[in-house]
Amino acid sequence: MLKIAPSINMPNGLDTQMLSRIPMEVKKYEKDPLIHDKIGPRYTFPVMDAGEWAVANAHLLRLPMLLIHGTGDKITNHKASMAFVEEAPTARLQLFEGGYHELHNDLPREEVTELINEWIQDQISY
Repeated sequence: MLKIAPSINMPNGLDTQMLSRIPMEVKKYEKDPLIHDKIGPRYTFPVMDAGEWAVANAHLLRLPMLLIHGTGDKITNHKASMAFVEEAPTARLQLFEGGYHELHNDLPREEVTELINEWIQDQISY
C-alpha cells in the first residue's frame, strides 16, 4: 500500500475499550473531536520500521530511559518493550500487571505518575 496508494486512509480498527479499564476515560477519548479512527500507510509502515530498528539498535542506547507498559495492552505488545530493555544497557522497564494501553489513564495511573516523577527526580539529582 505504501507504493500503490500512500495517501489512502482507512479505519484503524482500534477497539477503544482496550485503551483503559476506566469507562469515563474511554468515553473522553471517544468524544475528543481531535481524535479520528483513520490510519494510512505513510504512518503505519514507518512506525513499524522504527520499532524494529529500535529493538535491533537498543544496545547503542547511552542515555537513561524509562519504559512503562501494561501486560494487558492489546494495542502494543509489552514483550517488545521487554526485548528492547534486554538489549539497552541504560533502560529500565516497569510492567503494570493487567494494565491497558494508556497507563496514565488506566487504573494504576497514580502509581504510574509517581513512578515517572521519581524517575525524573533520580535523573535530575544524578
